[in-house]
Amino acid sequence: MGGGLTYHATERAVARDGHVVHLRPMESRAFGVVFARQPAHTRPDQLHEALYGDQARCRSVLSVHICLLNKKLAALGVRIVGHPGRGYLLEAA
Repeated sequence: MGGGLTYHATERAVARDGHVVHLRPMESRAFGVVFARQPAHTRPDQLHEALYGDQARCRSVLSVHICLLNKKLAALGVRIVGHPGRGYLLEAA
């Protein structure tokens, strides 16, 4: 996904066309993983590992993080979409 979208991990910020969205730490990690793998899909287990490591967490918590992240990303016209059987992908909203 191009369109001038940039990710600044140290500032935990995503920018597009002069607009900046600041992310919470967990949102930033999730976005960073999906952004780095573009245009490939990010499998849920890859995202879960990046966020929680070996800690056992309910998989539905991942969906909550993606939902909250998408609310912020909407201001930039992008979202993270789950594709059953393939994983998550960054797409235009």
